[in-house]
Amino acid sequence: MWVLAVSVPAAALLPLAGGPAVRTLLLAAGTVLPAVGVALLAGPGAALFTALPFTVCGCLYTSFRQQSYRDLKHFLPDLTAAARQSAARVLRALIGRATWDDLTR
Repeated sequence: MWVLAVSVPAAALLPLAGGPAVRTLLLAAGTVLPAVGVALLAGPGAALFTALPFTVCGCLYTSFRQQSYRDLKHFLPDLTAAARQSAARVLRALIGRATWDDLTR
């Protein structure tokens, strides 16, 4: 019961948090404290399932809160371009600079 007493108010206050430090504190209060409590009472496996939903929701919220409309609108094309650049860097590192230069000419 005390897990809900910590998690629910922390989740409810998250949208009202003013700065990043306060949001981080609320995320920690809603994740770490319940996880420690459940780990002490029910074991470490149960603690993961207790903290995981709040952690995922909190991270998604803070991620979307920090993005502009343009960032949200162009998320998929930007993600595709970043994945393409990362794959090219990995491939270039694997095959070597000289081979990469020969293939891209």
